[in-house]
Amino acid sequence: MRRGLTGRYEVSTTAGERVEAVVTDPLPPVPPLDLSGALQNYLVVARELTGKRRNRVFAYDRYLALLAAGT
Repeated sequence: MRRGLTGRYEVSTTAGERVEAVVTDPLPPVPPLDLSGALQNYLVVARELTGKRRNRVFAYDRYLALLAAGT
């Protein structure tokens, strides 16, 4: 079985030196992601509490509630 191309060669010159690299094509997730229904409610894991850009504090209450549901 032969496969087709799964990427491409990139050639770059940095500081006078030629560099070659293989950049592979991204692979699809297996199994495909299902973002419908109840799963969307759990995609937001943390919420930011302080409203600041630095020294922020996050709460993981929904995530912890999900974990605690089984105990």
